[in-house]
Amino acid sequence: MSDGADVTTDGSRGPRPARVRHATAAETPAVGPAAAPERPAVWHRFKKRFSPLHKLERRLSALRDIARLKKTDAFDPDWYEAAYPEITRTGLSPLVHYVRKGAWEGRRPRADFDPLFYLSMNRAVAASGVEPFTHYLLSGRRTDPTLATESRALTHAAVRGGRKRERGWYGAAALTRAQVFPGPRAPGFAADAAALPARTPHSDDSGADWLMRLGPVELLQEHILTRTAAPDVPPSPPHPSLSIVTVFDGDRAAFARTAGWIGVLLAHARTAPVPALVEWIVVNGDPACAVAEIEAAFSHEVRAATRLLPGGAWRGSAEGRNAALAEARGDFVVHLPPGEILAPDALALLSHYARTFPLCRCICPGRVELDRNDAAIRRCDPPLGAADLVFQADSGEPVAFLRADLCAALGGFDPRFSGGDTYDLVLRAASREPILAIPEPVLGRRAGPLPRSEGAKRARSARADAIRRLVDATWPEQRQPAAPRAPVVHGLCLVRTQGRRPDLLAEALGSIYRQSEPLTAAVIVHADAATFAEVQRTAPRKEGRTLFLHAPDTSRRRGHPWNVGLDHLAANAQAYQYLCLLDDDDIYYPLFASRMVEGFRLTGADVVYALVNRRPLGGAPEPAHMPLPASCLVAGNFIPTNSYAVRTDVLLESGVRALEDVDYFEDWDFLVSLLAADCRFHLIPEAVGEFLLIGDGNAPSKRDPAHHALCLARVQDRGRQAAARRGIGRFYRDLMDFDFHNPAIRHPSPGGHLILAKMQFLRSAAAHAG
Repeated sequence: MSDGADVTTDGSRGPRPARVRHATAAETPAVGPAAAPERPAVWHRFKKRFSPLHKLERRLSALRDIARLKKTDAFDPDWYEAAYPEITRTGLSPLVHYVRKGAWEGRRPRADFDPLFYLSMNRAVAASGVEPFTHYLLSGRRTDPTLATESRALTHAAVRGGRKRERGWYGAAALTRAQVFPGPRAPGFAADAAALPARTPHSDDSGADWLMRLGPVELLQEHILTRTAAPDVPPSPPHPSLSIVTVFDGDRAAFARTAGWIGVLLAHARTAPVPALVEWIVVNGDPACAVAEIEAAFSHEVRAATRLLPGGAWRGSAEGRNAALAEARGDFVVHLPPGEILAPDALALLSHYARTFPLCRCICPGRVELDRNDAAIRRCDPPLGAADLVFQADSGEPVAFLRADLCAALGGFDPRFSGGDTYDLVLRAASREPILAIPEPVLGRRAGPLPRSEGAKRARSARADAIRRLVDATWPEQRQPAAPRAPVVHGLCLVRTQGRRPDLLAEALGSIYRQSEPLTAAVIVHADAATFAEVQRTAPRKEGRTLFLHAPDTSRRRGHPWNVGLDHLAANAQAYQYLCLLDDDDIYYPLFASRMVEGFRLTGADVVYALVNRRPLGGAPEPAHMPLPASCLVAGNFIPTNSYAVRTDVLLESGVRALEDVDYFEDWDFLVSLLAADCRFHLIPEAVGEFLLIGDGNAPSKRDPAHHALCLARVQDRGRQAAARRGIGRFYRDLMDFDFHNPAIRHPSPGGHLILAKMQFLRSAAAHAG
């Protein structure tokens, strides 16, 4: 491996990500007159020697932060718990979890505060390591209150709507008492929903949702909150008709329960002052069930109001609902899963809100759990309001009255998100026009374990799709699609050596000769003429697959032999379609070349990178650097020298060269230069080689610390240039494209590196705007 590679303890090569920590009383002013006295320097030295005192100080600091946040009411526990439902498994309250863990993990304390943006605008705070939200509360908002949010346009009251959910919301505005349904409610749904205990849904997500933590969530939220009704939207009728859609899934008992309650709803509608059309559309999603078996669950009254669509073959959730949409005659459509019940006064609720908000085409009520007597005992799902819609993908399939013309305009339910397709449709509607969240629940299910399904995962995918659409609209892709290029067949591997380790060099060359795809070894000897001649004489070679190049200028540093190899590549560009790099203490696994060639052919990428293992002297191989999105190279290196390959035409067109005046980070700088040249990176989640843990680059203490710091500063400056050229939109796209949940590439602690990378992009964007 490159002797100049600097390996950090978290598996990245490059600068170690700075850990965000909470501010202690000595580092920030206290709230109010009772400021804590500053600790003398001797106290901190004494504390470091005795770890129990250090732990005690941190605990006291956490208690102070908790007390401060309680007094200011700045922390939003409802939002925090909704945004990060996995914290319920820790047993900690939202506030305690944030202070002890959340802030260290880069989580937002409330929806309208982006700590990364705040740090990017306050470099002194970022350098001090003070927890940004605490700093903002104690001093930041007194100097510039607009720094709290990336969008600078969200109001705190609008975003924190979850605390006042009992009155409902239309767009970003809370409903007045005059707008709320006056009642009375039907039996079983008459309980005050806000007073019912809430049931926290489980999360099927086994890892952190880094898109929600680091993506442009505030931008999407601002986009939703600022929607207005289109002027050409016709108003809803004062007494709209309703089409109820159910996809039969084979559970006859659950379906019979729903059919019975449809009869109650129809009887309630007939006694209404102004009767309206109510129809039930049943899609047979079970090909093994005959139509007669389904009809057996209908009473005479229900059969008269029901249309049964034959299935014949299995219809997924989205396909079945779209089939029903095509047949629906009602002004509004609502999905009713088998086994659930629709409140008897649902039509009265719909009529009230259709009259109050005639231009609203998406009305979202809630769902409750019912006891054996069908009385509401627990809130199951909160209504999907615009203020916190983005954070409710984990709540499962929502309840929504959707106007038929809106469904048609949006193209119906998207089969890609089947199981979470209602959430996707509501999210697309909210991105287009204001939606209405009402406080009254209208759907009920029997109390019991929440069913585990793919719904929440599909809803998160729908949310990611919405974020991608907004990113593409806000930061249009400037890079043109890759033009057809020559097929990748033959590669050139630059093997860098000083001729001092012939045994390791022989092993490295042997790994090249064992490749199944054509790969020529170019042994570049960075030494005097005598050493070059000795390497030529002793190194193993293979006919037609070995050549020797001399880099005689030993006054030039580690990048010089690579540039000698790049010159040879430029002179023989027609012979080689890609380039890879190897140090004499690295090896390739036999499938390296085939994986690289396959990656180029299938993806059209410019750079293909993979995993590698590391091996201590005398030890066994073990996993090395875990990968991250390519844009994170601006903050640190995680792509070892022997883990990637670059297309020859792209490399020569970019003019990228290796630094010849540094002993450290020349490999990282080379990759960042490729990033700045707008190269397309593609990851293969498989180990393709290994490197030995030897050399000064792998040691924690450097022979020349001053030069090491100088090299680091140069590459970091290159990273800033790359971030400015690529733009924050490319960072977001790379973040969305990366599969953080693939166990083969799951990074144990990517937060620090990801946060530093986003800060680099935000700072570059701010500097460019300034």
